[in-house]
Amino acid sequence: MSLRYVLWRARYAIAAACFALAIAVIVAEAAPHYSTVSAARLRHGVEAGHVLANADIETVELPRAAVPEGTLTAAQATSRLTLGPLPAGTVLSVGLLRGPDVLDAVSDGRVAVTIMLSELSVPLARQGARLALYAPVSSTATPGNTEATLLTREAVVLALRKEKAGPGGEQHALCDIAIPAEVASVVLAHAAATPLVASTHLSPPRS
Repeated sequence: MSLRYVLWRARYAIAAACFALAIAVIVAEAAPHYSTVSAARLRHGVEAGHVLANADIETVELPRAAVPEGTLTAAQATSRLTLGPLPAGTVLSVGLLRGPDVLDAVSDGRVAVTIMLSELSVPLARQGARLALYAPVSSTATPGNTEATLLTREAVVLALRKEKAGPGGEQHALCDIAIPAEVASVVLAHAAATPLVASTHLSPPRS
């Protein structure tokens, strides 16, 4: 009996096996898109420095493929502190929040936030140091205006966490600070645009 004859007799079984294999491959590829995971989402907008409570968070089911790495569950997000103002519906992730451990080092009326410090300010950022923070002079500032903008005189350094090279090779650094809650939004807005300048004196640094 020839192999060709055997294959011809088994053609339907072979076709069925190939079809089943194709279906299995399609299902395996599609599974991440159709399976879901639980994620924490904001019920309403919150300000920078807000400590998240159960009432702020709702749990939603999202496609696994659409959920970025670092997304938190409701249990993981509760008691964390927001690094910036967040609108309602924001899916909460590690990059948007700080852990509750930072709050142990923050006195009443202050919140802990993370900012980028300029290279020249990094040596001043020792744990416990009290600094004034300034937004550097903008390139679009009025000619002759060489004074930086004072953001707060009451920043307390909690930790210098991670250095980061700027586009020109300068070494900025991420710094955890405690600041009055009422200036948190302004400080974070400026820090998102450019590294901040720190000073141990209250006179504005000049460019």
